[in-house]
Amino acid sequence: MPPKGSKHPRPADPNSAASRLAVVVKHACHAARHGLTAGEIATAWRDRVGEAFPADLKSALMRLRRRGDLESEAYMIQTVRFRHRDEPVPYFPPDAFEPLVARLVAEHFAATGRPAKTGEIRVAMRALGREEPYPGATTGTVWNLAFTRPGLRRAPTARLLEVRIETDSPRAHRGYLPNTAAGQAFAALLSAYTDAYRAGHPEWFTERTASSASPGAIHVPFQVLLAALDAAHPGAPHTPPAARAAVRSLVALLPRATVVSAAVHCTVAELGLPAHHWHVRLWRLAQPDGQTTWRSLGRAALQGVVRDLRNASERASAKREGGYRHLARVVAHPLTAHGIFPPRLLGGDADAEVRAAVALDDAAQYLRVAAELAGLTALAQDPWARPPFATDLPAVRRAVLRTAVEHAMHPCRASDLPTLLPRLERAWDTTARWAEHFHRHSAEFSEWRLRVATAHENFAALVALLGPGAPSATRSPTAEPLGVIGAPGTTVRFADLDPVLREMATLRGADVGRRPYTLFKNARRCVSGRGPHEVGVLDRADALLGLFAALPLPRAAALLDHGHAALGHVLRDRAVLEDLLARTPPAAAASRRALVVALGMIGAAPAWGDAVPGGEDGLDAAAFVLAVVCTTLDAGRAAAAVAAAMASARGAARAVLAEAAAQLRSGDLLTAVG
Repeated sequence: MPPKGSKHPRPADPNSAASRLAVVVKHACHAARHGLTAGEIATAWRDRVGEAFPADLKSALMRLRRRGDLESEAYMIQTVRFRHRDEPVPYFPPDAFEPLVARLVAEHFAATGRPAKTGEIRVAMRALGREEPYPGATTGTVWNLAFTRPGLRRAPTARLLEVRIETDSPRAHRGYLPNTAAGQAFAALLSAYTDAYRAGHPEWFTERTASSASPGAIHVPFQVLLAALDAAHPGAPHTPPAARAAVRSLVALLPRATVVSAAVHCTVAELGLPAHHWHVRLWRLAQPDGQTTWRSLGRAALQGVVRDLRNASERASAKREGGYRHLARVVAHPLTAHGIFPPRLLGGDADAEVRAAVALDDAAQYLRVAAELAGLTALAQDPWARPPFATDLPAVRRAVLRTAVEHAMHPCRASDLPTLLPRLERAWDTTARWAEHFHRHSAEFSEWRLRVATAHENFAALVALLGPGAPSATRSPTAEPLGVIGAPGTTVRFADLDPVLREMATLRGADVGRRPYTLFKNARRCVSGRGPHEVGVLDRADALLGLFAALPLPRAAALLDHGHAALGHVLRDRAVLEDLLARTPPAAAASRRALVVALGMIGAAPAWGDAVPGGEDGLDAAAFVLAVVCTTLDAGRAAAAVAAAMASARGAARAVLAEAAAQLRSGDLLTAVG
């Protein structure tokens, strides 16, 4: 017997329980042809000996392992598989779940060159026809495969490497790499790029990004990922380009809202202003890796995430929580209320200048400044326009437009315009550069190019309207503009258009009532006045133009074009139009009809005597019928108004009214004008 404290181990007793246990493990491994867990070894002992193991089985197995009789492979301290040194069988059976997960992670990394998410592993397993042995097995398995605890003498070797993106939310976003030479090289690139920022930006690194927070994991702060994604950022110093590409690939590990927030951060950095969701989509298509790194930023995803980000920002503001600071903020102004204009997104907080620039830019697009000014020029040159229609109306519309624009930009002063206008110009130049990346032969390319070109025209018209030599409006910029788009009584709800849509379905032989939004995609939304949750309120003039444009009604289309030429995109003032109608001479018949239809398009059809002074002209009567139809949007009420006018109608006007009344009594509202 060796003396106490001797370095020579005591020889094993072949009759001891530990020696007999080693023999049991050897025979069981030979029979199973794979390694065994402690539970399987306990069953094998009971089958061979006839009773339970007399001591602590796990302690005995670990002593045999230290003695060299057994070898073990573990993914976690609590999950160990043993085999005898004389039976070098695989540790896991061929159909085991853990090797399958490790193999799928390695295949995913070889195919994509980035870490794999747990959900992607599940998808790959289902493609192979495998299911999880129990709910949550994949999540627990990848964690066990990546488990390491440095410093322990008997720490198992991890089969996977864990990558964590640390945000300010309670949950980190994880991905997994194979613990191979290629995986370790990728992890080294991530660590090198992250460590390059540690000295210059210590505020990015908190206790959660320390190695002790999750032993063995590679921690990448969210700010480091944003710096790698930002094309204008120079990148981490003294790191290879492959390191930046490796960090950029981690975007795929983020959830949808966080991916959008990262894209918003990069879009805003290039744009110089808060971005709409379609700005983000344009930016994504202009990126070299737009179809790989940012492939999840489709149209539906972006539009849906805007709502999610707004709710998250509101929760963070209401509860004063910091768990949503990494998400994009929604920049709101009056035009984003009630769904009038899509909100913009910003990576942080917006100052007063940013809000003023956003309000001014959105107002130019919403009010359609370029089209309005072009319409004023065309109105003065139209041969059918007569004074005072051709002289007074353009001046009134220009003043109303200037007032509406100044009201939209009232958060800033007039002295801020020299700063705001160049900033907006740079933003739209950047947007035009992004739009050049669309494929020229795609239908979507022409749509986006038209949108960007129209926005450029609106901006140029805005500069002309607000430039140093432009006349100022008569009202205060902070005063509520009267008689502009969205004025009370000049809007229409979707519910009011239901009977019109049903008749339109009959005329066209299709059920267009199921998809009414396609008819009104160019119609601008307005404040409902009934609460912030009712957003289905449209400008009546825009809605009527979209409705009649889809119908084969030439006379109604011509009259509507004249009415819209008088009304424009901004003016919705009933008093102004009625005053011009009263001052229009009888000889200016075309101008009078345009004013009559314009009044009907804002829901204020004039009286018969004002619309048809002589009571005999058939075209005047047709304009009156169209104004009544646009005002009532109901066949019964329109028929009553036409029947009342027939009492004083004569000649061709009476014939037009009789035909219209017959159509209206049969329920045909839209064909009453023809």
